[in-house]
Amino acid sequence: MSKNQWAFSIFELLVGMSITATLLLITFASLHNFIAKNNTLRQINKIVAVMQLAKMEAIRRGEPITFCKSSDQKKCGGNWCDGQIVTAKDGTIIRNLEALPPGDKLTWKSSFSKNDALVFLPSGATNGQQGSFFYCTVNAPNENLAIIIEHDGRIRISNKTATGKKIVCD
Repeated sequence: MSKNQWAFSIFELLVGMSITATLLLITFASLHNFIAKNNTLRQINKIVAVMQLAKMEAIRRGEPITFCKSSDQKKCGGNWCDGQIVTAKDGTIIRNLEALPPGDKLTWKSSFSKNDALVFLPSGATNGQQGSFFYCTVNAPNENLAIIIEHDGRIRISNKTATGKKIVCD
């Protein structure tokens, strides 16, 4: 070989390719977790925005507004993961949300075991209800979140239950 020529041995090429493959694998795994967490937050934020809308409509209209589960997006009933609707006192649908991604779950555990709907009063408070919506996702099982509703109508998101425990989905 002349002074200006150089080359890699097979061993050096294999080591370089192994390091590159390992770094790509780590990057891909991190990116997958980031996307799954981001999708969960997007779904949670949609639900919270619709709850806030229900609360504001109750105040604006001066009448109770219901946020409930709906399998057909026309009337209350079904499972929370099938979709949700916001309805006025006369049954008019104000807003609806489509079903959650396949495998994701949404459950509502409230005081007084009123787990079919959440009602906001004209004051912005709930109808004596408080509790949590638990959002559980199959794509990021460590990223389960709770939407906590206070009786005064305050809505907040947490990665822990109202009692401070980690969210465990069944």
